[in-house]
Amino acid sequence: MALTGFDFRVLRTYLARAAIYTRELEAAAAGEIQAEHELIMTEAKLRTPVDTGALRGSGHVQPTVREGTALVSRGGFGGPAAPYAVYVHENLTARHPVGRAKFYESALVEAAPGLPDRLAARIRARLG
Repeated sequence: MALTGFDFRVLRTYLARAAIYTRELEAAAAGEIQAEHELIMTEAKLRTPVDTGALRGSGHVQPTVREGTALVSRGGFGGPAAPYAVYVHENLTARHPVGRAKFYESALVEAAPGLPDRLAARIRARLG
């Protein structure tokens, strides 16, 4: 059966609007993923052992990026300012006057429950 009288301009308009909405949705999601990771990093820094402050100061969150079909947010501690970060993070026997071991991991694990719902609510609020 052949279609007759179908106006493809309507379809093009719909697809153009869908593409715009998809870009807006992705930008909102990336921004809210970034914001949530920054909150987690703030908590992780509060848990970070402090001697000189270099380790706490090395905590960072990189901008959210698209990798294939996923939006990815990376962060961490260390680098040239605190190359010993992994040792402090993983040493469960060390006693610190300020902070504790697993400072980043514990903040991430505690933030995980409810994370999808929090992100969805934030994205909805952002998009209005």
